[in-house]
Amino acid sequence: MIPKLIVTDLDETLLTSQKIFERDRFMACVQALEAQGALFVVATGNSYHKVEDFFTPDQRQSLYFACDNGNFMVKAEENIFANGVAHHEFLDIIALIESHPGFYPMVSVGSHSYYDEKNKEAYAAFKKYNRILNHLNDYNEIPETETITKIAVYTEAPLAEIKEVVAAINDQFEGVVAMSSGDNWMDAIYKDGGKGKALLYLQDKYNISPNQTLAFGDSLNDASMMEVSKYSVAMANADPDLLALCSYQIGSNQDQAVVTFLEELVEKGDISFIENYRKEREQD
Repeated sequence: MIPKLIVTDLDETLLTSQKIFERDRFMACVQALEAQGALFVVATGNSYHKVEDFFTPDQRQSLYFACDNGNFMVKAEENIFANGVAHHEFLDIIALIESHPGFYPMVSVGSHSYYDEKNKEAYAAFKKYNRILNHLNDYNEIPETETITKIAVYTEAPLAEIKEVVAAINDQFEGVVAMSSGDNWMDAIYKDGGKGKALLYLQDKYNISPNQTLAFGDSLNDASMMEVSKYSVAMANADPDLLALCSYQIGSNQDQAVVTFLEELVEKGDISFIENYRKEREQD
């Protein structure tokens, strides 16, 4: 059996730490597996205006993009849906984040992002992930007509401290869910959004079950999609807390392990070989 729904995260999963991947190899796999009935999704914390840098217009036609951690879904340049944090909560969340020294928030609204440029290092980090980054003096300036699809936070604090701030947000705000999202990053999104909800939307739309879903990821912002994927695959470089949620583990993003796995899937024509990557065997 070929999985009907195949999903990959971008940063530290498909992309190397240099923000590149072997696109021709990947797209050859996409085309071969789509010909066998598979549906492909790129589920990422990146905003769509940044994702456009990694795929040509023609390549974007066949892929679904679940951006801003699944809260801004795009297919063939059409926005399918956007889930947002309530305006009455997001300013309080910003205040909590900024009460922790060295934590710098940015707000995405799907089609573009906002940042107040209080810290030059944080601004440079945000520019890596956002082609359209608008300056403002106060987050009150964001119109209520905008949908807050993600609050991203950059920090140089260690992961343990990031998870403490994540816990504080989750304890104090009922309308959002926060999670770490890789080295130096954390995100807060609408509680009923996330990558898992994006997958559930597609599973329902195309009558695909979790038993027919394959997902690759590395960070806790991938956790919700692992919960709705039978074939939940963590990278060798994954957060240990995500690994604990996954059934399988492959090599690292630096080695293009996702692409190599997909090539093996194309070659074998069946997902059963994935048992070679079951975590217990990896640990033996």
